[in-house]
Amino acid sequence: MSDIRLLDLCERIRPELACLGDLGRQLLDVVGVIERVGASRSIAALDEPSFALDVLTAGGIHDTRSIGQLLDFLRLRADSGPTGTTKTSTAAVTVAEAVDLYEGSALALMATGTRATYRTWTRRLVIEHGDRTPRSLTAGDLTDLIARHVIASRSADDRRRAGRSAEENAVGAYRHLWTYLCDKSYATINIALSLRKPIRPEPRRRAFTVEEAALLRQLARDGRDSLLDEVTLAIPERVGLRRIELGRLRVNDIDLERRTIEVWGKGDKDRTMPIPPNLLDLLRRYLESRRPRHLSSQEWLRSDEVLLRRPPSPGAPMGRPTSRRRIEDLFVRLQGDAPDLFARGDLSLHSYRHSLGTFIDGAYGRPMTRAVLGHTSRQSPTDHYVHVATERLADALADYERHLLDPE
Repeated sequence: MSDIRLLDLCERIRPELACLGDLGRQLLDVVGVIERVGASRSIAALDEPSFALDVLTAGGIHDTRSIGQLLDFLRLRADSGPTGTTKTSTAAVTVAEAVDLYEGSALALMATGTRATYRTWTRRLVIEHGDRTPRSLTAGDLTDLIARHVIASRSADDRRRAGRSAEENAVGAYRHLWTYLCDKSYATINIALSLRKPIRPEPRRRAFTVEEAALLRQLARDGRDSLLDEVTLAIPERVGLRRIELGRLRVNDIDLERRTIEVWGKGDKDRTMPIPPNLLDLLRRYLESRRPRHLSSQEWLRSDEVLLRRPPSPGAPMGRPTSRRRIEDLFVRLQGDAPDLFARGDLSLHSYRHSLGTFIDGAYGRPMTRAVLGHTSRQSPTDHYVHVATERLADALADYERHLLDPE
């Protein structure tokens, strides 16, 4: 198998990537770089650690995770043989077999969270209809399957959401799956396109006022590890990180010299955010308080340890990292300390993004807001041509920090 040319393998996966829309187009650009770098090489190059670095430096590609995902996908395809299935007739492929191929190809290229969510629904499809063929299923079969699971998991008192998120995820999963099935000729009609996504209600969540944000900062300082609690609130408050992004931060994602945070975002997208001045001072104090005594400051700042963590102790010289549940527990404590503030159920950690977005949109306009919140979807062709300089982004975040800390 190792004598197969890398160019031939790349050519084989191009049709599969072409059916993945925007994601596929981005990955096809990476394929082009891999073809240039490995033009005369066999697939054995995929197992060489230096090959990924060669691709990274040759293509000017900054999304290292896309390169890693694509190289893993190429290795998977190299192991699966030229066809990936022993069936001679696509009409005879069962749902279980088609889903197995899908999960090892198109789904494997999706972001980690998306893969987990979509796989929940593909597994349910296999359990209920695995021995049938994709062509024998109807949109009604998918609707019934979704309804059974959404209704079964619905809370009796949850009148507003009523399983809407689960239904949205199911429709997205089956639309993505059936696009793949049609492109592979396992199905002739994309029945999932007729599935109706639920209408989104008006959001319950609202923005914090300046006074409410100040109260939460004060309450956070009253905890057992006040510095950890203050940092846990200050990062989403000043920079607008989501909970998943906050939980993913590592020590070396904070660059104190350049005054930036590297954020691993929703959908496994990366972005660089400037750190406003007061938050920078807080992070300096926090990082020093978590530094293991056997490491120098330079060694510690290069560490890939989780950022949110307990201080070092004799029993845990590196300190113990906190889980994402720790962020939720902090808000449970704050709700107990300020019950009137949270009485209507419209405030959460995500409300900090609403506050930041509202201020930035009013003061700087929509392109700046999209940059601050890390929204990458394009609503019009113009969005592809509007860019925000890092210096402008830093000024906007510093302005917002002054608005929070010195509203007068």
